[in-house]
Formats: sequence, C-alpha cells, structure tokens
Amino acid sequence: MLIEATPESTEAFVTRSELARRGWAPSMIRDLLDPPDQVRPNPVIRTRAPMRMYRLSRVAAVEKGEAFRTRGEAAAEQRARSAARLARGREAALALAREAVLDLPEHPPERLTALAVEHERSRPLDEARLHRWQVDYLRSRLPRPEELLAVLDGRPGKREALGLLRRRVAEAIGAAYPWLAREAARGLRERTSS
Repeated sequence: MLIEATPESTEAFVTRSELARRGWAPSMIRDLLDPPDQVRPNPVIRTRAPMRMYRLSRVAAVEKGEAFRTRGEAAAEQRARSAARLARGREAALALAREAVLDLPEHPPERLTALAVEHERSRPLDEARLHRWQVDYLRSRLPRPEELLAVLDGRPGKREALGLLRRRVAEAIGAAYPWLAREAARGLRERTSS
C-alpha cells in the first residue's frame, strides 16, 4: 500500500518549546504567530494540553520581520532586567545571612551540658520525639553497621551491604515494636539520604 505524501505531512513544524529555544517569548508567540497551524495530542502524556504546532516556513518568515526583531530585543532587555533583579535579591538575601549577628553565650563545658539537658527537659515531649528517642536507644543497643562491616572497607559491595544492614535494623525494630515502624523507616531514609 502506497501512502501519498501531502505538503502538510512533509512540511516541518515547531512546538512552543522549540520556539522558546529560538528566542520567542510567550507574548511574541501569541501576538505574532497564533493561532497554531496544527494542534496535536501530547505524545508523552495524552491527558496534558495538546501540542500547538507552527509551520517552520511561517516561523522563519516572521523571524525575518521588523516586528520580531523589535519584540525580540525588548524580550532580551526584559530578561536582562529580570536576571539583574534576581541577582540583586539573591545578593541582598546573602548579605542578610552574612551580617546576621550570632552572639553565642560562653559557658564552660560542664555548664553547657547542664543547660542543654535542662533545655531538653523543658521542651514538651510529643509522641514523634519520644519515638525518635526510643528508636535511637534501640539502635544504640546494637553494634553500629559500620563497625560490623569494617572488614569490607575499600572493597566492592560495602555501600550496598551497609544499606541492607540498616534496612534490616529498621525492619527488626518495626517488627518488635510496631508503633515504632514509621520512625524506624524515617530514620533509615534520613541516614541513607545523607
């Protein structure tokens, strides 16, 4: 069976994202190109908005015109102003962080320890904090995974073995103390993400 090519099937089209890479701002597309020459379903996710397609020949013709050049220059200037505004805001935020006064009290180690313990005791003990303490206690009763697997230092598979052992510890805590399963899993995620 022979399928005859039509001018529409052989002509090149560009999408809005391709137009953006060519220097088109959304307002330029709206004012100089819309409506699109074709609308196609999104090939990746059908439930997403359809793709608006523009004939490359029409895009090229508009790009040669004065309106495109003028609008393109204005868009470039706007991008530069936005980038400068963003840089000033970022620098102001960093300056604020650099200039923040950090006035730490000076205490001998024993006094600092007593103050820290007093501070912790004065804080309300909610269930999540209590569970964190309980899981930390149970972990402290077991050998540290790094110590158990020290024989693997510098050898292949150590990272995976550490991950497996940490998972087993979290699962064992969750099995023995079901109300701590969520905290054991959270602690595992925290340890593996750092």
